[in-house]
Amino acid sequence: MLDDSQEYLLLLNEVQRVCHENSIDRWKAEAGTPDIPQCLTNFDSAVMVRHTLQSSGVQIDGMNRAAGSQHVRKRRCEGAAAATKITPGLRSRPFNEWCTNECDGLTGLHLFNVLERVGYLVRLSRMNVVEWLLDSDPAIHWQVLRDLVHAPAEIIAAERARVATEGWGARLLALQDKDGQWAGGACFPAPSNDQADETEGQPWTSTLPTLQLLYDFGIDPRSDPVRWTVALVRDHCRWEHAGQPFFAGEVEPCINGRTVTLGIYFGQDVEAIVVRLLREQLEDGGWNCEAESGSVRSSFATTINVLEGLLAYERATGGSLESIAARRRGEEYLLERKLFRRKSTGEVVDPLWLQFSFPVRWQYDVLRALDYFRSAGHGLDSRMDEAMDLLRSKRQPDGIWLLENTHPGKVHFALEDGDGRPSRWNTLRTLRVLRWYEESAT
Repeated sequence: MLDDSQEYLLLLNEVQRVCHENSIDRWKAEAGTPDIPQCLTNFDSAVMVRHTLQSSGVQIDGMNRAAGSQHVRKRRCEGAAAATKITPGLRSRPFNEWCTNECDGLTGLHLFNVLERVGYLVRLSRMNVVEWLLDSDPAIHWQVLRDLVHAPAEIIAAERARVATEGWGARLLALQDKDGQWAGGACFPAPSNDQADETEGQPWTSTLPTLQLLYDFGIDPRSDPVRWTVALVRDHCRWEHAGQPFFAGEVEPCINGRTVTLGIYFGQDVEAIVVRLLREQLEDGGWNCEAESGSVRSSFATTINVLEGLLAYERATGGSLESIAARRRGEEYLLERKLFRRKSTGEVVDPLWLQFSFPVRWQYDVLRALDYFRSAGHGLDSRMDEAMDLLRSKRQPDGIWLLENTHPGKVHFALEDGDGRPSRWNTLRTLRVLRWYEESAT
């Protein structure tokens, strides 16, 4: 069975074949866009086809026959908004004024049917971005197939299985120490494993951030290599705070929230950590790692880490009345502040939160918050509107998002090309958020 991306390529080849067989390359084009066969008598359908092709950057005029091209040429996407716009004045022009007599050989609604049969009239404008996302490591590839392409389950599973054996996932698994840790430590590398200057940032090579990456990659927790890996962590990794077993957690809720997320994902018992987190929720609804030092005000960063853990716990176990209520109070803490503003003054708490990082580590930003609400299946809330506007504003002319504010520190290896460069991770995460928000609005 073909996945949607393969079906899309077949679709383009079929359009190309139909065009050549009926001499579409001899049609007259207006403003560099293809014309639609006269036989498409349904005017609205013709406009839809024409502008779906135009908006997605597909060109069928000319077909580059001189170069012997056998593929439909594609331009860069002009933005998703263009897919729904009709050129001003087009509807007022007679259909036959922008069609030539040479298209009579194309019978019926064949071209329209070819496009319609796989449902790409709406989605076609995004396919060049999707293809770019698919041209990536298995860790990204399989999530694109699942979340954007909606490929068959067996195709998704096969691609996901590659994460543990190829690319980034396999590289991380191979870097695990014999004692079950990475870089000799739980939250921080052992001194002998990392001599980097502290001014360069926190090292991200120890066990906790490495397991976070494997989680972000969506590595299959049921695969044998992963089960062996996690068993080693469970049996041998100890927290720097007081030697607690890794999946027993330690004292800081920002660490414990992530440990709950990882424990649930990798099939470990983290019930005791959840009980502790529920006990540590502050009066304003959030959490703060500085509560031990007397802080009574919550932290956005600590709160998002705990919320993600409680959501994972709730999904795996059904949660308890107490855990569900605590999670909802934590959500309200963020929503009351529109995800990035001070409740007291309305000022932006930290301008860096308006930049989108990956990996997110323990830090907070607006995209991470929106991605949480997407994952939680939260309904529309006007208090997210400003954050959504920020997200949309960062879309580049070619339909992608950039990497921003990479958190400094030693890493195992780079996942992206650096800040200010196109980011597959941020593009995938943002497109998922946009799809959730748009579907929630219908």
